[in-house]
Amino acid sequence: MAVPADEKGDEHERIDAKRRWFGLAMIRGHLAQSLHDFPEDIDATSTLLRLALQDGTPILSDIVKEQEDYFLLPFATSEQRGNFEEREFATVVTPVRFSQPLKGVAQRVALSVASKGLPEGSIVRQVSLISLVLCATILLALYFELVAAALFLCAVGTAMIYAASTIDKLRNFGATRSRINTMLLGFELLAIAIVSLQPETGFSLVRIFAGVVLFGTLYIAQSKDTRWLEMLKDRATLFLFLSMAALVDQLLHTVMVLCVYVIAVLLWHDRETRITTD
Repeated sequence: MAVPADEKGDEHERIDAKRRWFGLAMIRGHLAQSLHDFPEDIDATSTLLRLALQDGTPILSDIVKEQEDYFLLPFATSEQRGNFEEREFATVVTPVRFSQPLKGVAQRVALSVASKGLPEGSIVRQVSLISLVLCATILLALYFELVAAALFLCAVGTAMIYAASTIDKLRNFGATRSRINTMLLGFELLAIAIVSLQPETGFSLVRIFAGVVLFGTLYIAQSKDTRWLEMLKDRATLFLFLSMAALVDQLLHTVMVLCVYVIAVLLWHDRETRITTD
């Protein structure tokens, strides 16, 4: 026996009303739970809950059947189900289409409640934790930079004292300029080789050697020994530029690290912004 069209329409309306009743009940339960999970968002949550309970609000976009969406609507009891088939109620609620006033914080609350993939705690606390970790990392890096700078100064100071003593000894023993020239050339080639193979270590060696050469130049200049001064003058200029290059390299390295931190923070902020606005 065929069912009249009007009765079919009434049955579909009853099905839609039943679906809506279960959907609103499900959202109301999740939003009530969010009052406990997100106490700092109580105003937005209560606003969303109040709108969900109003008749005719577009808080539900529709009820679809894709199993990979946010959460499954639990099976209704046999009394609530009535004569409808079980599959009619094993559907997915997708509270993702909101009215315009709900854009922003209220939508963030609903998505945070609906999505089980987000970690516990508010987004504000997550960003604060990331910022704290980044600040601690930067302070730790600065601490090691200061320690490295102190060790570098100690090394340069020791090398300068040794250089002054060595120059005096070489002069006293009558070392020729050609022999000293060969020794300095060997150090230059060693520094260039280390810079090529290991820039960090090489530039540190360049800075130390530049300090030694500059100190040697000043030491000899005050003694007015023009022969040695002429020999070291060109090398002092060369290593002055090498030292400046090493300093620029260090500054660029520091700027690069800071840029990485800034980019990481911006990416995290962009991710959270997309979560709150989608």
